[in-house]
Amino acid sequence: MASVERLWRDLMELATIGAGAGRGITRLAFSQDDLRAKMWVIERFKQAGLQVHQDSFGNVFARRPGRVAGPAVAVGSHLDTVVAGGKFDGALGVLAALEVARSWNESGLETELPLEIVVFAAEESARFGVSTLGSRAVTGQLNGGDLDTISDRNGVPLSRALEQAGFDPRSVASCVLPPGKYACFVELHIEQGPELERLGVPVGLVTGIAAPTRFRVTIEGTALHSGTVPMGRRRDALVAAAQLVEAVEAIALSERDHWLVGTVASVDVFPGSTNTIPGRVEMRGEFRSTSREVKDRAMDRFLTYCEEVRQTRGVTVEVSIVQRDDPTVMHEGLIEELERTCRELEVPYHRMPSGAGHDAMNMGKICPAAIIFVPSRGGVSHHPDEWTDQKDLAPGLAVLDRFLTRLTGAAVAKRPGIADLGDVTVGGRTDGHAIHSDGGLT
Repeated sequence: MASVERLWRDLMELATIGAGAGRGITRLAFSQDDLRAKMWVIERFKQAGLQVHQDSFGNVFARRPGRVAGPAVAVGSHLDTVVAGGKFDGALGVLAALEVARSWNESGLETELPLEIVVFAAEESARFGVSTLGSRAVTGQLNGGDLDTISDRNGVPLSRALEQAGFDPRSVASCVLPPGKYACFVELHIEQGPELERLGVPVGLVTGIAAPTRFRVTIEGTALHSGTVPMGRRRDALVAAAQLVEAVEAIALSERDHWLVGTVASVDVFPGSTNTIPGRVEMRGEFRSTSREVKDRAMDRFLTYCEEVRQTRGVTVEVSIVQRDDPTVMHEGLIEELERTCRELEVPYHRMPSGAGHDAMNMGKICPAAIIFVPSRGGVSHHPDEWTDQKDLAPGLAVLDRFLTRLTGAAVAKRPGIADLGDVTVGGRTDGHAIHSDGGLT
């Protein structure tokens, strides 16, 4: 049986990588601390007897063979963080998968299908403004041109960041997974919201993932002396930006019944001197929803408001879409199987959407995907105070362990309980594969 105590020790040890003098953990994508974290987990994969390889985008794969060659049941998450993030986001999914594989080895458990742990690179948007880059690469949603157009705030393009980290951006096409490689993908994650704690329920079963439309706005006014230009004759870029920040909030509030949220995450002001009227502002934000229609409507309203500000303020307003993702529905067959698993273990559960994005939304485009949530204290995440008690990890770990045991067709599993998952969609087509009660594929 997977040990929550050993999982906890791994989480706390990993949390020392990227923990600076201040609070929180910072492992930005392809940074030295991010690479150190990957090397740390690769070493533990090897200690567990797993077959490990890394692709040219920095995604890590650790395989536990089954009695047949494949397709494998995939499980995993990411290790990179936001600036001053927490100990559990992403890391839980990777280390829980490691603990399951380790415990299976210790008990001598044999499975029909292989189990493959995936550690995705660059899941967080903290560095490049675009999220889930590693899972985009393996699902064919990232091309060579993207590597030069996506850059961080220092102007470092993704291609150069990859080279600096020792990877080959010219080989990104080789990262795309072949059709049928995975039977399904499962991710254990903290909720990053308050719902499970509020309900007093230990496990959430994700029904769908909200997706963001991220945008960058550049506002150009005129930078003049702050003491000599009368108020009525100013073209203040920051005042115009303030109106746009308020517009994002107002639009999101007007659509809150449709689960829309809007955020302006950063505002950079130039030239930034106290005696100069701001002449240029660069801001980044997003709208996020489980409905593409609602999200698109919000973006259209924002663009209309940008035009109104341009006219009334006498500034120029340029808006570029950095990322536009579609909301993702998790696989109903897997959700139903998770429900059966929870009932077997007598673990209360709650079906729920995910407001945060995850690698599972990309993996769901090539195979059935599911996400298991455990509670987040106070709903806090992407913050040093992000926390889930050890006792609150135990039910999620137990569900993951039993669920993976059943899906891989382990010799000791209760095979009749495994549901028919239906056709697997691969690369926009149906290949007719389905997981059945014997753990095999048809």
